[in-house]
Amino acid sequence: MAKIYHYVYYSYEEWGRGYIGKRSCACSPEEDVLYFGSFKDRTFKPTKKEILCTFSTEKEAVEAEIILHNFYKIDINPHFANKAKQSSSSFSYKAMGKSNNKYRSRDWIHAGFGRQTDLSVTDLIKKFPEQKLSQAHLSSVALGNRSEHKGWRLLFSKRKTRGAQRHWIHPNHGVFLNVSNRKLCSITSTEGKKYHHNMLSKVIKGALEHHKGWMLYHTVLTEEQLLNT
Repeated sequence: MAKIYHYVYYSYEEWGRGYIGKRSCACSPEEDVLYFGSFKDRTFKPTKKEILCTFSTEKEAVEAEIILHNFYKIDINPHFANKAKQSSSSFSYKAMGKSNNKYRSRDWIHAGFGRQTDLSVTDLIKKFPEQKLSQAHLSSVALGNRSEHKGWRLLFSKRKTRGAQRHWIHPNHGVFLNVSNRKLCSITSTEGKKYHHNMLSKVIKGALEHHKGWMLYHTVLTEEQLLNT
């Protein structure tokens, strides 16, 4: 079985921003020269990387990463391209609202409970115990991997949903709920499925705002429209 190396690194732009991360790979850290991080910020373009420390286990590397993330407050520090602090089991987005210049306020919306302003996943679970909300599922909504959980969704989120099912809207064709981009292609395509699928994928990833008028549901509807759907 191949040996796995675990290390914490700092990648950075020359005279620019930086990124602190943890990496596990089969090659030695010194040979892992092409990897600069799993950052989502497309404007961040690091060209250099320093190995801060190596570890024998992934757990030790994560613990070191947590210490550095907390010390530098990377989730609110504009120098860092990191958008969230590492925690023992996932990433923490607790520094929300006015103190965090990297995110909008986390405003949740529900057809039955209305709008809940600037609440963390934990706060939302505590406020509505009768719903028995899943922290894992709400976290997936917050990360953009899931569109909603038991009716709760993020309002005016910059993140695009990445699940198989998505909500689409078109000024002339209306709203298509819970439809994958491939399914939307088969319903609306007149120029070939592959062309439309590739363009819609770019909309999902945020590279395009729309494709021939088709936009993601939550990027175009106002709060009033959401409540009336």
